[in-house]
Amino acid sequence: MVVAALIIYGSLVPFDLNTLEPLKLLVALDRIPFAPWRHVSGSDVLVNVAVGLALGFFLTGAWRSAFGYGRVTAAVGLLAVACVSSLLAAGVEALQAFSPTRDSSWNDVLAQTVGAIAGSLTWAVSGRNVVQWMRKFSDERELSTRAIRLLYLYLPIYLVLQLTSVDTVRVTKLATKYAGGEITSVLPASQLESSFLVVRDWIGNGLLNAPIGMLAALGWLRQGQRRRPGWAFLLGVAIAGSVSVIQLLVGLGAAHVGSVIAATIGVGVGIAVTTRFPSPGRDIPRNRLRVVRICVVLATAAWLLLLVGQAWHPFDFQLTSDIVNRRLTRASLVPFVFYYWYASYVLSPLQAVHEGLLHFLMAVPLGLLPRVAWGTSREPRNRQLQRLAITLAAATALIGIELGQMFLPTRFPDVTDVLLGTIGVIAGEFMGQSVAPRWQSVGDGIQVEATPGPRGVGSAQAAEQIPIASANDTPRPRERAAVKRSTARS
Repeated sequence: MVVAALIIYGSLVPFDLNTLEPLKLLVALDRIPFAPWRHVSGSDVLVNVAVGLALGFFLTGAWRSAFGYGRVTAAVGLLAVACVSSLLAAGVEALQAFSPTRDSSWNDVLAQTVGAIAGSLTWAVSGRNVVQWMRKFSDERELSTRAIRLLYLYLPIYLVLQLTSVDTVRVTKLATKYAGGEITSVLPASQLESSFLVVRDWIGNGLLNAPIGMLAALGWLRQGQRRRPGWAFLLGVAIAGSVSVIQLLVGLGAAHVGSVIAATIGVGVGIAVTTRFPSPGRDIPRNRLRVVRICVVLATAAWLLLLVGQAWHPFDFQLTSDIVNRRLTRASLVPFVFYYWYASYVLSPLQAVHEGLLHFLMAVPLGLLPRVAWGTSREPRNRQLQRLAITLAAATALIGIELGQMFLPTRFPDVTDVLLGTIGVIAGEFMGQSVAPRWQSVGDGIQVEATPGPRGVGSAQAAEQIPIASANDTPRPRERAAVKRSTARS
């Protein structure tokens, strides 16, 4: 239901439908055109197939859970998923016929139906494994294992970000319009090649590839094992290099030396972080814990400054009432409206997906780093208060960043960025609660404990419930002999 609601919402944005009459909905189906495939954008087809794939995957999972896993049930479920997805797509396209800003097409219906069938087949092949993997993740108590599973989840996001950066077809169209005089203003070359943008790209590529280095050191091994730094570095560089080669083969741009160096440095940093990561049950000095927390707090502040610089560059503020009035009249509080215009008239749907994922990922450290610095409380109520405080603080910072863009002529505030950022903060808090250790005083040092999961009792709480016998509790030999004599007399 959630996936279907998201599809309907994304297909009807910006909700500028004309007055609908019941009989006109059937007439609208006849007005939906079927365009030749050579005139259809490849990115639009990919987005519709991906949307249908997600819908078919989850619908098949719900069907199998309700009616079983037999062959007849699977065949009937595949047919039902194809019918439901095609009806949903046709209904959405019929509604789009009443919108002056949307283009309806039977090509979209066919692409979503094909995607739904592919999603249903994907569930038949790997659905049970996915469910078991998610259950193991939710029940996992080992800190390092949870971290590795989160890195596995990051890998497909990394691939999507790298492979949706540029749509060469739409860029070519923009270049043609500019050559014909239809576009009269572009950013100057000096601004595009400024030192700030170069540094930003270096930092972004490094941070984007740092989790790949961590995955290369910890992933695809038996539990508790770590790959040697040299082999991990080669594996991480191979993954990043393979993605660059794919970008070249599919025409997503040229490989720059600076980007390759930044990616290599990021892989090395990720591997170095894994070597310094504490394991459960390990005692560390109290002064080192203080240093770790200070470093995490400083990293949070630095990341927030990086987000501000990314959003407010080139800092050409114009504090005038005219620009504020023009921005307020054009701003929309409906989420994803600006992303629709961006996908339809600026670049492509794939680039809009890229921007949305980028805003999501850039907000994740605002939830992850404060959670690691703060630690995780043992009391459920305190954990909820921690989560609420971090979310409110991060959301306030994101709103402030968007309000600052109101005074920048080259920027535009958008409520969608705040929404995606807040979701990223919540995801970061979940990651921090899953992998961040709890610190327990042990003599003169600090012991690292794995954070208890949402189900069952954590290792620390279970240890508290186990009675520990001390040396004073052990009976002496004379006491044991007295107990035996009293027992014999009775």
